[in-house]
Amino acid sequence: MSDTPDFPSSQKLGAGRLVGATFRSYFQNFGRLFLIAIIPALVVNVLASWFSARYFASFMANPNDPMAIFNLDYFVLIFAPTILGILVQAFILLAAADVLQGQAIRVGNYVNRILTMIVPLLVVSILVYLGVVVGAMLLIVPGLWLAAYWSVYLPALLVEERGFGAMGRSAQLTQGYRWPIVGAGILILLVVYVLSIVSGLVAGYGMMADPSTMAQFSIVGTILTSLVAAVSYGVMALFQLLLFTRLIDIKEGGSDLAGVFE
Repeated sequence: MSDTPDFPSSQKLGAGRLVGATFRSYFQNFGRLFLIAIIPALVVNVLASWFSARYFASFMANPNDPMAIFNLDYFVLIFAPTILGILVQAFILLAAADVLQGQAIRVGNYVNRILTMIVPLLVVSILVYLGVVVGAMLLIVPGLWLAAYWSVYLPALLVEERGFGAMGRSAQLTQGYRWPIVGAGILILLVVYVLSIVSGLVAGYGMMADPSTMAQFSIVGTILTSLVAAVSYGVMALFQLLLFTRLIDIKEGGSDLAGVFE
């Protein structure tokens, strides 16, 4: 990748350098990465807010029915934003790969690639999500380890077109480096978490200052959440791509992503 930052030739992962390279690459390419992410992020958050409102209204229509919480809107609220989020993550990762290579953004190309791989993309992503969630329920540490175990499944699936073998490919590449990956991932997520807290405080303060503007600040909150999500999508996509490239450099003697999306 032409714009990928250089890493030292040692066999250490270089977690600190990886995190630094991620944010440096993001700010160097902020304009294109943010613009390509903001509309999908808005769509996901607007739909999530709409699904939440539908679910709340449906639940309140049957307040005396304890099973009303598990109505159709509940399952739509759980699964629809998750599926949309997976598709958006895939879309942004493909765009970020082109940005790192100095290529033009090719929206139609990304959509076509996602559609051709949509079954393994959704199945593998959901399996990874469920695995990490279950692991996190087991005193958190197993969840962190599994997150690192499958941390590069998405580049493996989309860039190398590994399909259902993406989970195994990620396991192979991350072997011996999972705890450094956990450390790097926590640093990335801390920055995203701080941004989320700030946006939440801004929206919440406005609503508490004048409750009559609740609807207005609900819109403001959705916009702020979308802005943070747009940044998060770009940062996480770059982190996965740079980690993927670094692991291949260590284990297989080099990685060249040029032309893989042709």
